[in-house]
Amino acid sequence: MLEDAATDDNGEGSHVASPRVQSPEEQLVRRIFPSLPADIDLSSPSHFSPSQAQLTTAFKRAEIGGKQQSMINAGTADGLYYKARNHLCMQADMNICSTPNGTRLRNPSFPAGQPMVVIGRESKLKAILKSIDAIPQLGKSRPFINVWIGEPKGWLYKGLYEVAYEGIKSGKVEYLAESASSGVQGGIHPELVEKIRAHATQNSKERSKGSMERVHEVLESWDFEARNLSEVDDELETMNTAGRRRHVKYIALRCIGWDEESWNEWIAKRNGLR
Repeated sequence: MLEDAATDDNGEGSHVASPRVQSPEEQLVRRIFPSLPADIDLSSPSHFSPSQAQLTTAFKRAEIGGKQQSMINAGTADGLYYKARNHLCMQADMNICSTPNGTRLRNPSFPAGQPMVVIGRESKLKAILKSIDAIPQLGKSRPFINVWIGEPKGWLYKGLYEVAYEGIKSGKVEYLAESASSGVQGGIHPELVEKIRAHATQNSKERSKGSMERVHEVLESWDFEARNLSEVDDELETMNTAGRRRHVKYIALRCIGWDEESWNEWIAKRNGLR
């Protein structure tokens, strides 16, 4: 929090806290998730200053954890902890980590250091929290995770993040207004509607029983009666029924720095030195 000098009635100096300036990305996150408490700090660290080359370097999967690495990796293997493998890989179409541009073109991902919000079913979010947890016995002294966002040219590193807010349990989730009216006021933010629809859509690369089960699990976790995209579109235009209260579960992430040590490992792999 910034502080400005002020003068009291006796003419003596005092300190008055001035409002923290929110980035456009944080403002967008808060519009999409009005349930996010106002006192939750989502600002990037003041010492955050990666180079332009670091901000724009794209990596292949093999360079950041293997060709088949999953969305989340706790960074542990054979009883050891590897910070460079401890990651969360996010897709912009499924999470809040990109800025709507009002066109059919891909939304540009948030700049490194900006808050990110991962959306999903409860079991997936709990797995992410576990991968963020500290593991003191293996040398991970505090909870954090390296965050990547998928781009057409590869994976872009966004920084080292910690949990700012868990919107998972009842009373903390993002409850949905009972009408998907356009705009923010009185309805669901259009960008959140798009993310809900993305989670209700089978992955075109894996149209299988497993893919459909994933869709069912997400919708059930969010208290939807619908079990496919068409039903979701219809349900968003109706009132809650049978004791249901539709919502979205999420985790808001705050950047705490740039993992220079791991960056050097990724670059070494990229250059064929490891």
